[in-house]
Amino acid sequence: MTDRDPYQDLLDESRHREALEERARERWLESQLREDARFVGTLTDLAEQGVVVTLRTGSGATHQGWLSAVGIDHVVLRAPSGHLTYVALDAVTDVRPEPDVRHEAAAGDRDPALDRTLAEVLARVVHERPRIHLRVRGDADGIAGQLCGVGRDVLSLRLDGGRGTSYVSLTAITELAFVS
Repeated sequence: MTDRDPYQDLLDESRHREALEERARERWLESQLREDARFVGTLTDLAEQGVVVTLRTGSGATHQGWLSAVGIDHVVLRAPSGHLTYVALDAVTDVRPEPDVRHEAAAGDRDPALDRTLAEVLARVVHERPRIHLRVRGDADGIAGQLCGVGRDVLSLRLDGGRGTSYVSLTAITELAFVS
């Protein structure tokens, strides 16, 4: 016959119950994170992790690189060459992290890291008259020229080759790159 301490048995049982409750709580929290996941929060998480991603758009374009910033209505993707591409969030169809790294279900419920829109980004550089190349919904070829104005919902672009000026709806822009 073994002498068992009844108090030790109660303590062991209590610790076991607490461990079970803690595991159940962790599963519940993980479930809540997945249920509250938002696309922009997930992209913000991927940007902070610094993983290589493949980003596809509704126009069929594919970009590969690192998410360097997530704004209110756009993401900034840095290609291995260092080239930056600004992509409208509503044009992004999917983002795939590099396949050799395991990623769980989307769980980002955060706000974007940058508190600015693509129009605000463009308004900050319009005085430099940068040359840009952009794609708009329904046009696979794109438009290139010198940025000469940014309004509330319109971008003014002096087209390359002396072909005049184009007024582009900011909501129609799906991708934009600054050309040196």
